[in-house]
Amino acid sequence: MTDYSKINDFEINKAVAEQLYKDKPSLIVQRDVPSRPAVTVFCDIGDGEIVSILCADYCNNPADAWPIIVANEIGVVPSKSSNTYAWDLSGGMLKGIKHVDDNPLRAAMIVFLMMKDAEKC
Repeated sequence: MTDYSKINDFEINKAVAEQLYKDKPSLIVQRDVPSRPAVTVFCDIGDGEIVSILCADYCNNPADAWPIIVANEIGVVPSKSSNTYAWDLSGGMLKGIKHVDDNPLRAAMIVFLMMKDAEKC
């Protein structure tokens, strides 16, 4: 399994977008603005036409992250012993995938990616 804690926000955002839009043909994910972690997702719809699907910052924008958190039953829980936990609640808090990070949205997106990795096994 990939160690997502060592990956920057842009790479996390990119990996999340690639998971969400993996069924789209000719997906292109690139940095929205060079100095920011947000990504823009483009899709090649044929005949050389490329359309922008969205711009998102899953690690820092609650409006982008919340639908993923709800749809995948990810819990974000503050912890006194560490900064923030995110859990895969579908597996139970003690058995499920979990991650600790200062940024609760980043923690939730890492749990999402870890869940997707586990599905491949």
